[in-house]
Amino acid sequence: MNLNEKVKRAIEEEIKQGYEEIEEDEMMGSNISFENMELISKYLHAVFKEQLFKFPSHQEYREKIKEIFGVEFNGKLTILYDHAIGEVEPKSVWVNSDEVVSTILLTNQNFITLPFRLPEIINYQKHYPHLVKIEDEMEKKLEKEEDESLILWREMVGTQEEYHEKVVDNLYYILRLNNYLFNNEKTHLDWLFEQNPFLEILVSSYGYTKDIALVEKVIKQRGVDAYFYLDDLVWFKGAKRLYGLEEELQYDGEFKIEDNTFVVIYNKLEGQKFHVPTQNVYLKALHRMLVELDEEERLTQKEKEELKVYIIDFLSEFLLDSSNLKSLEIA
Repeated sequence: MNLNEKVKRAIEEEIKQGYEEIEEDEMMGSNISFENMELISKYLHAVFKEQLFKFPSHQEYREKIKEIFGVEFNGKLTILYDHAIGEVEPKSVWVNSDEVVSTILLTNQNFITLPFRLPEIINYQKHYPHLVKIEDEMEKKLEKEEDESLILWREMVGTQEEYHEKVVDNLYYILRLNNYLFNNEKTHLDWLFEQNPFLEILVSSYGYTKDIALVEKVIKQRGVDAYFYLDDLVWFKGAKRLYGLEEELQYDGEFKIEDNTFVVIYNKLEGQKFHVPTQNVYLKALHRMLVELDEEERLTQKEKEELKVYIIDFLSEFLLDSSNLKSLEIA
C-alpha cells in the first residue's frame, strides 16, 4: 500500500472517530497513534520537498536537536513530551484542544513537527469528499440517538473557506518553524510567535534562549506578570520522564543559567538605579527567586549556590545598596 492509500485510510478513521470525545460536558481529547505520527512525518516530508525546504544534514540535525531541546537524538521517530524523553516511548500522544501541549515530534527525516492530526494538515473535505458523506450519516445517527458524546470534525473546522485557510496556516507554520530553527530564517518570527504558543514553550519549557529576539518577545509577553512567571526563563535543568503508576519528571540532566534572559533584562534597565528590588518588576521577581531558592527541590545545593551568586551579582548592578539583599522582605 502506497503512502497516499495509507493516508486516505488513516484520515477516514480520524473522521469516523470524531474530533473529540465528551464526558460530562467536558472535552476529553483524543490520541494520535504512533502509526499516524509516522504517516504525518512521511506526508510532511513530501510537502517540505515540494516547498524546496533546505533539510539539514543528519549531523547538523542531531547537533541542532541537542542545542534546541537538550536531548540526544537517537535517529528514530521520537516523541518529546513536557521537555523530556521517556524511558519507554509512548505508543500515542494525547491531544486536548483546551490545553497547551508541549509535545514535539522529532522525525527521522531531519525536521520536527507539532502534534497536528491528519485532518489539520490535509483538507479532507477537498481531497476526500466521500468523507463528507460519512459525516452526514454520523450526524444523522447522533441526532436520532440524541447522542452528545462526540464532536464531529465539521463542527470544529468552520466554513470550507475557514477550514482551507487553517490547513494552509498549519502547513506554513511547520515549514516556517523548521526554517527558523534549522536555517536561521527569521523573516516570519513575529508571525510564528503570534500564531502558536510553541515558541514561548520552546523558551520556557525547553530552555532555548539562544535567540535574544525570541527571549525579548517572551519577556515582553509576560509583562507585569513577570513577577510570578520569570522563573522558567532564568534557569533550566534537563529531565527525563519516568513511566510507572504515576508519570513524573526526574530532574537529573544538565543545569544551566539562561544568560540571555539576563542580557534582555539588563538592556531594559541599563543606566537605572533603584533603592529596593520592589521598584522594578524584573528585579522584584529575581529577588523573590533568591529568597525562595532554598525551597527549590529540582536543584542540587551546588546549583542553588551558583544561581544565588549569579542573581545577587546581577541585582547589585541596579541597586544603590545591595548589602542586605537576602534580608529584604518580599513585597
